[in-house]
Amino acid sequence: NLVPGDYYLVFIPPTGYAFSPKDQGSDDTIDSDADPSTGRTATFTLSPGEEDLTWDAGIYQLIPAIQIKKYTNDEDADLPTGPSIPVGSQVIWRYEVTNTGDAPLSSIVVTDNQPGITPVYQSGDDGDNILEAGETWIYQASGTAIVGQYSNMGTAAGTFNGQEVTDT
Repeated sequence: NLVPGDYYLVFIPPTGYAFSPKDQGSDDTIDSDADPSTGRTATFTLSPGEEDLTWDAGIYQLIPAIQIKKYTNDEDADLPTGPSIPVGSQVIWRYEVTNTGDAPLSSIVVTDNQPGITPVYQSGDDGDNILEAGETWIYQASGTAIVGQYSNMGTAAGTFNGQEVTDT
């Protein structure tokens, strides 16, 4: 019962969902017609009495995930038996935190389980304080090597829609 004329649709995905890419595949009846950044379709014209139910939007659920990779004096800290550092030498720990999911993460916190080791943000953020999908931020801490072998682990945590995700 619309007046003949030009129209477009705007879709709004539910919280925690995003639009699928537009016009993917060769079958226009099963692809998404909405622009992923705006939710808007192209403008179309309805003639008198015309019914057009072909316009749709594909959505998918965003899955948050985070990964932390730790290096000790530029050596992979996950490889046994770990780096060997002379007692009294400076130790630099680098923590690479990557958003491995498809949801933007906020409130990023990086910690180390050893007292006195406090990772500090170094680089990677484009200024919005959001760890975007595929983006990596670098944190660093330093200390002095002590006697004996010990284990210390870094943990990264972030939030998406109130859901916390972590990796150690």
